[in-house]
Amino acid sequence: MLKRGLVTVIGAASILGIGAGGASADTISTPSQPVIQVQELVALPASSEFNKVEAPNDSSLPSTRATFNISTSLGINTYAKSSSTYYMNRGEYVTINSCTWSPSGQNVQIGFINAKTGTQYWTKNYSGGSISSGTKVSIDGPAGEYYVAVGTPSTNNARITVNSQFKF
Repeated sequence: MLKRGLVTVIGAASILGIGAGGASADTISTPSQPVIQVQELVALPASSEFNKVEAPNDSSLPSTRATFNISTSLGINTYAKSSSTYYMNRGEYVTINSCTWSPSGQNVQIGFINAKTGTQYWTKNYSGGSISSGTKVSIDGPAGEYYVAVGTPSTNNARITVNSQFKF
């Protein structure tokens, strides 16, 4: 029995690397990461109901990523862009909460400016001094980081004052 116990201790010592050629007490270093005690770990089987929990598909959850304003005075064939960029996929929509300008006889365009390349994508001309709340505009370029902009086309003949609010 003593022989079997000694073999077990020697076997365990060799697995742990203790003994000749292994680590000694003065070469063991303190771990750089916090040590988690075994009592703190919880093992869940792969078939656990815990793993099957899904987030509710609740339409009342907010879906807005960002809301921002652009309010400025613009000359002919100029634009003002958002101060931040937004990641957009091709075809993704931005909703215009409000966009008004004066004089109403001039036109505006909504644009997307690629932050990396500077490539600009512009909508059609809007006229009449306002764009209907809820109007959606989408990007026609590749996915990437974009500024959202309000601009005036070269066909305008006067400076405009524009106030707009956008929502992703």
